[in-house]
Amino acid sequence: MNHSQSQGVSFLILKEFAIDFPYQPQSEAVEHLMLKYRLTREEAVRLDYQENWKWKRREYGLQTRCMTAFFERLFPGMQTEGIWKIIVECVPVVGNERMSGIGGVLSIPMSFDLEGFLKSGDTDKKKITLDLLMQGIEKAARVQEWELSVFEKVADEIRAAEYRNEWVWKKAKHPETGESAEVLCQHSVQYMDLFLVIKDKNGIVKKQTKILSEQPDEFAYARHLGSLRWIKSHTVQLLNRKGQIVQEVGN
Repeated sequence: MNHSQSQGVSFLILKEFAIDFPYQPQSEAVEHLMLKYRLTREEAVRLDYQENWKWKRREYGLQTRCMTAFFERLFPGMQTEGIWKIIVECVPVVGNERMSGIGGVLSIPMSFDLEGFLKSGDTDKKKITLDLLMQGIEKAARVQEWELSVFEKVADEIRAAEYRNEWVWKKAKHPETGESAEVLCQHSVQYMDLFLVIKDKNGIVKKQTKILSEQPDEFAYARHLGSLRWIKSHTVQLLNRKGQIVQEVGN
């Protein structure tokens, strides 16, 4: 999080985006737990969250991350007055809830059909996620008086890429043969797939090996990405952040 201050105003760089699914307690479920376990309402609400919502919130969050991460990767950053992150909060009905900003995080409530989202196919989930994010951004931009075109440009780039969030994490060129190795990342709704690709000196792919599949979230896959190195004329290694070998590929 980058920031500076001028005449008492804190300027931050907006660079992060997320979609969240805040807990929506169901009265019947809470009352059932109160009677069944003789709990206070506060205790029952806490138990209901742990048993019936926490996993669902995590699942929805993972399935939207491929698009919010894609948006972050393409977004150039924007200087704002006190905001470094936008979170679109999905709720059944917005009602009178307004945007709130705490600690530089701007939360924007948006009405959303969670169950309908879960039943959709992966391509539709990507489209729904991007549309939802843009609706939240547009709402924030009106209030904050931001120029919307910079956000729309990113959304257009994602659509032009057909929602395919794919990029190269790191490259390593062999000093003698001229061959190159790279780690290709494919971030989808369900998985983060990592591939080790070896190319000849002309850039032609000689071999592409799937290294692993992880949960589609940085906290799950980033630990595997430490360094990439050639150890022989035709063999390359991917090491994790602890220096351990994740994969060794020869061609």
